[in-house]
Order: sequence, then structure tokens, then C-alpha cells
Amino acid sequence: MSKLLSFFRPFRYNSHQTYIILDSYSRADMLQTYYGYDNSAFIAQLEALGFYVPPCAQSNYALTALSLSSTLNMDYLETYAADLADQNANWSHLGEYIQHSAVRAALEAQGYTTVSLESGVPWNEWTDAGLYLSQTGSALANPNAREQISAFEQLYLRTTALRIATETGQSLLARYLPNLETPAEQHYRRIRFELDQLNQIAAIPGPKFVFVHLMAPHEPYVFAADGAFRMTESADPGYLDEITWLNPQILAAVQAIQAQSAQPPVILLQADHGLDMEHRLAIFSAYYLPGGAAAQLYPAITPVNSFRLVLSAYLGADLPLLPDLSYYSHHETPYELELRTYPCTLP
Repeated sequence: MSKLLSFFRPFRYNSHQTYIILDSYSRADMLQTYYGYDNSAFIAQLEALGFYVPPCAQSNYALTALSLSSTLNMDYLETYAADLADQNANWSHLGEYIQHSAVRAALEAQGYTTVSLESGVPWNEWTDAGLYLSQTGSALANPNAREQISAFEQLYLRTTALRIATETGQSLLARYLPNLETPAEQHYRRIRFELDQLNQIAAIPGPKFVFVHLMAPHEPYVFAADGAFRMTESADPGYLDEITWLNPQILAAVQAIQAQSAQPPVILLQADHGLDMEHRLAIFSAYYLPGGAAAQLYPAITPVNSFRLVLSAYLGADLPLLPDLSYYSHHETPYELELRTYPCTLP
């Protein structure tokens, strides 16, 4: 880390920086080609707000742990975690590189307060952030919240006479066990909580680095297109309905951040990977970089270069961009990496 900090010149931009991961959000051309979903209106609305949306964006890795740790350490796996790859360690061990990354350390050293929200993913929760917001530890927590049941407990219920109840919109379950909240309902409430908090964080004074991992539009698909709770198994319509509901929520959040920030904020919206394994490396990505830094962006930029560009542009770092490479691997063999690219036609 001392080597990284040596790249910095004196602190000079006291901005609000927000990094929002939209888990499994595929690139617009992939949504159009493989699902018939037109996401152009959302892209146009972001562009109208000043975002640059790289049309050929790809992730550097196909799995969340590899992808996020690479982004937050601004490098490839063999540079910062070669020992884990050599040991063929479980990918969750990369959580330490996500929780205590080079980006976080650099910004905290420059006076930034780290803010993080509960994500429901234990191995990458930033519980030691300067401000960690969870449903149980927030002023917005509901004292009348229903008791939660685990996935195992739900599985047990599905083997009993209550199986029909758990598979028919929860209506019978709610009637006979009104105080129980299923994992799907927990997921639904958590996403809403994160978005509600995100709309308020920018008003907190002082420079902040906000890390938000939204497990949406990732399965389980629990949002109908109008935002109502509806559990859906298939990507069509579940995944597509979730995107339809999520898009205006994200637009409202970034507008709130822009309006409440004392200085023009830096905002990164980025998927860790796409939906299906066949086209998993083609991701949605969008950058709001005020003050001319957006001129350095380009159609095929990958996340490994996101914070290299941001820290150089706003904090005086001297971090040259790396080659944009994308590696595919399976959950069962995370470190057996295959270099991949997807054709991309510029609009």
C-alpha cells in the first residue's frame, strides 16, 4: 500500500465518490439481442444527466469475487492475489481484497470517510467502514419487522404441508405464519433499504467514498415491473421486470447524489458481470466524471481502469491505464482463466 500512496500528489479534490455495483446487469446490446429488451431509454437518460456509457464495456472477470477485487485493487489477480490462485483457494477468500482494497486505503489516506451499506453478501460486507448502514443498525430500521427464516428453514417448509403455501405467492404462508419473512422477502426489503439510504447519503458532509453492492438485478427475481413483491423463477420475465423497476430507482438515486453533493460528485455504476454464462463478460457500465475527466473514457474501458482514471484525475495520482483484458472462468474452477472478447458494434 505504501507503494500505491507514493503515486499521489497533494490532495486537491474534495468530492463525493460513489461506486454502485448492479449485480448481473448485462450490456444493452446483449439485452437487446438475446432477450429482446430495449434499454436505450435508460442509457439516454443517464447520458442526459452527464454520464458516459461505454457501449463495449466488459468486466475483467466472470465471477463477482474476482471482478470486484480486481476493480478495487486496480489490477489483475496475478498481481495482488497470486497466492490464492496458486493455492486454488475458495473464491470467497478474495473478500479480504474487496473489504480492504487499495482504492479504499488510498481514499481513506486522503481524508475520505468510507460509507457502506448492507448487501446480504457476508464475505464482502464492509462492516468496519467509517459509516456502515444496515437495516438493524439504521434509524430507518423497522421495529415491527417480521422474524426472518433462513434458506434451510424455507427448504424444510417446502417439504411439509406448507409447500403449497411457499409456492403460491406466499399468501397462505402469510396467513398462517404472519411473522415469518422468507429469504426472498428479506432480499426484496434489503434492496429497497439500500436504495432509500443511497438517496440520503450525499447529504452527509465531508468527502465520502460510498460502496454499494446492490444484489439486483441478480436473482432471486423478486420485483415486478411496478416494484411490487413477486417471486419469479425465469429470467424472462423476472430479470427483465427487475431491470424495468430498477432503472428509474437508479436514475432517482444519482440525481439525488448530484443535487446533494457540495462539489460535483464522481459516480460509477457498474456490473460485476452479466447475466448468462455465455455472454457474462459483457456488462452495463456508466461513469459520471465532472470537470473534463470523462474525455479520457473510451468505448471498451474495463473496470480495472476505472479507479486508475478516477484517482489520477481527481486526487493527483499517477496511475497509467492497464490493457483491457477479460477472463472467463467457472464457479467450480475460478482460477482457470480463459481470455475472451465479444464483438461490439458502436452505435
